[in-house]
Amino acid sequence: MPRETEPAAAFQHFCTTHPLKQATLQDTTWRYIDCGRGRPTLLLIHGLVGDATGFSRIVESLEREYRVIAPTVPSLDTMDDICRGLAGVLAREQVSRVVLFGASWGGMVAQGFLHRYAEQVEAVILADTAGPNSAMARLNARQRRVLGVLPWRLGRSLFRRAIKHLLKVPGELSEAQEAELGFHRSRLDARIAGLSKERLLAHSRAAHDFLADIGHLSAYRRGWTGSVLILRSSDDPNLSETDAAHALNELYPSAHVVTLSGAGHLGLILRRDEYLREIRSFLAELPSDAAPSAMSAVEKEVAR
Repeated sequence: MPRETEPAAAFQHFCTTHPLKQATLQDTTWRYIDCGRGRPTLLLIHGLVGDATGFSRIVESLEREYRVIAPTVPSLDTMDDICRGLAGVLAREQVSRVVLFGASWGGMVAQGFLHRYAEQVEAVILADTAGPNSAMARLNARQRRVLGVLPWRLGRSLFRRAIKHLLKVPGELSEAQEAELGFHRSRLDARIAGLSKERLLAHSRAAHDFLADIGHLSAYRRGWTGSVLILRSSDDPNLSETDAAHALNELYPSAHVVTLSGAGHLGLILRRDEYLREIRSFLAELPSDAAPSAMSAVEKEVAR
């Protein structure tokens, strides 16, 4: 098999062996991967234009030791609705506690879930993401205003250009990295081509809920004693141009922070092995005898 086709073949095999489950929660359809066994259960939350299958390599690596749930977040435009839906998926699957893993936009959702359902969260892993801060909230609002008035064909073109800037490669790549990145870029192009204006604006509004809620979110960890792992790259343009990284440090002062270089905003692709090594080490140090908490009243409500 030619090297450049290996990522595509591996992805197709993953999709065949990991069929999506489906649940309708409060008139919204959620689709998600549910695989593996063991504890803790990991809840993986994708980036802005991602989906459940975007973590295929991560899922394949971790499902041998842990249960993994990876949903596609539907077009819900408030952080409350998204987190309520995630809680509903967990309730449907009878999962009372999870380790959250969120990358990029998904890292904001993971933190939003922690804020709202802390009793269900054992630990949090944040990759290439931001903390709440006013600079990114203002930028988010400006971008949404522009996209809201433009014809979608032009708006999608501008969004594609912004994503390409965010995903620039900061250094030289190996042949294997070139093949992997080429495959992910082709998938991203296909997803952007099929992206609706409504979906993009909805997820952007949800991100704004998180970014702008600085005062409220300062109470995130009050009474919560779980662990936090932060993974990032020193040359990530999404963090270097704002105070996003500083906001995370302030919000989680006791977090274990791993800062790499040469990955930009592409750590999960270009430095996947290092990320996985840090994730495994972090998970191995979690208490093994933590008792699952009882299902909360909110969980019972959304599970109906």
